[in-house]
Amino acid sequence: MGSGWTHLIPRFQKHLDVYVGQGKTRLRLADRRPDGSLDVSCLQGANVLIPTTERCDYAALDSCRATLQLIYQPFVGIDLIDIEAARKRSVALYNAPKANSTATAEGALLMMLAAARCLPQVLANVHEGVLGAPAGMQLHDRTVGIVGRGNVGKAFAEVCAGIGMKVKNINSKSSREAYEELLRDSDVVSLHIPLSSETRGFIGKAELALMRRGSILVNVGRGDLIERAALEEALDAGHLRAVAMDCFWNEPADPADPFLKRSNVFVTSHSASATEGFYSRISEGCSHAVLSEVYGHRLPEHAHACNKIL
Repeated sequence: MGSGWTHLIPRFQKHLDVYVGQGKTRLRLADRRPDGSLDVSCLQGANVLIPTTERCDYAALDSCRATLQLIYQPFVGIDLIDIEAARKRSVALYNAPKANSTATAEGALLMMLAAARCLPQVLANVHEGVLGAPAGMQLHDRTVGIVGRGNVGKAFAEVCAGIGMKVKNINSKSSREAYEELLRDSDVVSLHIPLSSETRGFIGKAELALMRRGSILVNVGRGDLIERAALEEALDAGHLRAVAMDCFWNEPADPADPFLKRSNVFVTSHSASATEGFYSRISEGCSHAVLSEVYGHRLPEHAHACNKIL
């Protein structure tokens, strides 16, 4: 397991003890290098890798090729995993595409509200003794453009409709015409798509120019879905009201990064899905994957946090 979610270790161990047997498994923490990759010296003898937010590259897989049987990614995103290297080594790969949809949709709502109601400045005003300011954007009857029709995108659409917003929804495969229409018509644009070679830089200078002046951009996917220089330019020009991101271009973000100092920027630490319910589901899902791939058991029908890719 990478250092991304250290607190999951006791949860995973508890479920493994229940499903696999007390004392039959052992979880250990792998060190993270500055570039986000896993320290290969920590992976010797590993049967299962749980990368979380670390990069599971060729070197990582090669370092434990003699023992590795399973990679379990406890959410939907697998862009940090070298899938071809896993395939060549006949390593099973699982993710959990349905486990975090409700939690992440609620997290996206939090971020949208924080951006709309100028939360960073509101919190600063508490310490400065300023009352009744700044004026935020009321979201009821506004239009939210959701890019992504997966489990999270659908759940977020329901949440937004529930607070009286008008919902437009496309995915990354929709036509350019539909995409540009969504950008022009939306007061809030929210990204719920995976990072790939096709979606890298999905929001750039041209797309930001199409967005309404004073609109809000929300990103609960990956930092590289947005071109940073173009975003900073749009914020500097006052074209965007605010941006809210549960991800960054390099993670973890450098606390000294000037981008984080902006009053109209709200950034959280890849925690939109961080709920007790989500952690419980993925801990159980990991145990099911281990039972299936390491011990040859049949997956139970209710193993919703356990989707086999390879």
